[in-house]
Amino acid sequence: MVILGQLDANKETATKQVGVVAEKIRAKLTQSYLLKIAHPGKPDFTVEHQCTASIGIAMAMNDEGSQDDIVKHADAAMYQAKDAGRNAIRFYEMNGQT
Repeated sequence: MVILGQLDANKETATKQVGVVAEKIRAKLTQSYLLKIAHPGKPDFTVEHQCTASIGIAMAMNDEGSQDDIVKHADAAMYQAKDAGRNAIRFYEMNGQT
């Protein structure tokens, strides 16, 4: 979970700001990395691994909704991102659409 503060008061501008941060996080998480595998009595070896990230975003402007609601909304948006093929970003909309 990432909570961002000091966003623009304009919801459209704030949404763009959050989208930029989410995309930076998603892009960083998709970079491959190396894992060292060690088994006793055997030579160590290294494998390259890559992950994807499904990110759900819930915007709470002007104290909209409870903390629990915001987390539930972000979770719902994350599952929408997964359903869209994973490695995606989705925003929760109050009407239930992402």
